[in-house]
Amino acid sequence: YDMPWTPAGLWRAVTLLSRPGTVVDAAWPAGVSIAPMGAGWAARACINACIGKMLAASPQYRDHATAVWMGSYLAQNLGGTNQRQEPFATVIVDSMAGGTGARTYKDGIDSGGFLSSLACVIANVETNEHFFPMLYLYRRQTPDSGGPGRFRGGVGGERAFVPYDTPRPLDSTLFSFGGEAPASAGISGGYPGGTCYMAIKRNSNLWEVFRQGKVATSLEDLEGDLDALPAMARTRLGPNDVTHCAFPGGGGFGDPIDRDPQLVLADVLNGLVSREWAERIYGVVLSGE
Repeated sequence: YDMPWTPAGLWRAVTLLSRPGTVVDAAWPAGVSIAPMGAGWAARACINACIGKMLAASPQYRDHATAVWMGSYLAQNLGGTNQRQEPFATVIVDSMAGGTGARTYKDGIDSGGFLSSLACVIANVETNEHFFPMLYLYRRQTPDSGGPGRFRGGVGGERAFVPYDTPRPLDSTLFSFGGEAPASAGISGGYPGGTCYMAIKRNSNLWEVFRQGKVATSLEDLEGDLDALPAMARTRLGPNDVTHCAFPGGGGFGDPIDRDPQLVLADVLNGLVSREWAERIYGVVLSGE
């Protein structure tokens, strides 16, 4: 266990039992490319919840338990002509910075990543903007996305961008799951983390807002038609279409009402929990500024 990334050693100690022909044990000619990615992610979240509960019930291994780490994902394929008049295609995977599950003694890690690839990191905003025809409006942590609990799940994030310096609309495929119901389960009374959300503000007035010397910190700051997207969506992005995506946080541990009020105050001051949630979920009423 103290030698990470050595799956060969694990295979000697673990036996996997599954039923051939099911979604997690595909049989020919079932698709095994990107389409079943949600099934694998959901299976891992289920295993995470199961083992987390087992560890939390063990006096010896309790400190090793965590709630579910970002139980769902979203990603966005982009293709078209870049700012150098060259064809391009890429996948924007900012959602790899979702929140991790709360531990039995401490909060989860905000924007900490996902359980199956601890070494993964997301690209810098400037890197994406350099290689691809896109301009970010924001990329930040999302308040209230971490599962409430005595120890809070790590918060997830959100980002928005608009096509930039490209001669024609971009082709885009957005895919996710965990939008209708949260997939980052809590343990021992902890609440689940937030859901995924994808939307486009079509034909926005973003460039007029910029010409006025203002900034857009959310889709609500822009005029235009809101297009809330389903979990799988193929579309085109014009020069005034702003894409917003939010990705989930981790699950919480323990009853939120048992959380230290000073920790709730710190979360509010750091923008990780809203005042409304502080009162409604944690029972902590804040006054003044």
